[in-house]
Amino acid sequence: MRVILKTSLAFAAVGYLVALGLYFAPLRWHIPGAILYAICPAAYLTITVDPSFRSVTLILGPINASVYGVAGLPLGLILWFVNRLLKREPRQHSGTGLVR
Repeated sequence: MRVILKTSLAFAAVGYLVALGLYFAPLRWHIPGAILYAICPAAYLTITVDPSFRSVTLILGPINASVYGVAGLPLGLILWFVNRLLKREPRQHSGTGLVR
């Protein structure tokens, strides 16, 4: 079960860093709106205003981190399930096998 939590936290950290990275991105990059909102869903909150560094670190970053963290849960669950299947030992048949 730790894999699920680690994956979710890793995705959340990436989401927070993406929000901070977009704050520091130069304006000359002209990031299209569709790509911006796909990368940083919390940017919908700043459609009409230019966010300050404080609002990015205290509001937009955590919101984006939570969105990415929730997105990491299914991947973590799949990784946990595959890991559990690979570590499973084959069943032992008892009683009818040949004894050496």
